[in-house]
Amino acid sequence: MSISEDNITDNRKQKWNKDYFEDVSLQDIGLWVQMGHKFDTRCKAPIAAHVNLVVIHTNGLHDVAIDYCGCQQPSVVGDEWQQLMRKDWYPGSAEEPQTCCTFEVLRLFHLMTLQGKMSTYDFYAALERRTDNTGLRALKVCLSIFT
Repeated sequence: MSISEDNITDNRKQKWNKDYFEDVSLQDIGLWVQMGHKFDTRCKAPIAAHVNLVVIHTNGLHDVAIDYCGCQQPSVVGDEWQQLMRKDWYPGSAEEPQTCCTFEVLRLFHLMTLQGKMSTYDFYAALERRTDNTGLRALKVCLSIFT
C-alpha cells in the first residue's frame, strides 16, 4: 500500500479503545509499504527502515512503516534513497532517512511559495495543524527538507 490522495483522504485516523475514540497513526493501523517491489508483494530479505519514519503529504504528517528491498543487488533495485524516489517520496537525507516528502506535497509547496509567498515555516505549520489541530502533540520533523 502506498500513500496517495486516493487512499489517504482523511488525516485523522481513530480507533475505539472501549471508552472513546483515540487518534492512531497509519503505522498503528497496519500501513506497511514495501519498497523495490510491485504493489502488495513482500521481499524475501526485507531491510527495515527507521522505526519513526514520517511521510509528509498534502493532508498532513504520517508515521509509516516501510521495508527496503534486500533480495536484489543494490545496482538493480537501488539504494534506500533511490527506492524512496521511485515511490515518489523525496527523502530528507541520503543515509537512513527519517523523513520523506511526497512529490505531491513538494509541488504544492512550490506553488504556495511562488503564488502565495508562503514561508516554509507557515507551510509546515499548516500541515502540522492539518494533522493535529489541538496543539497538544508535538510533531518533530526537520524543516531542512523544504529549504
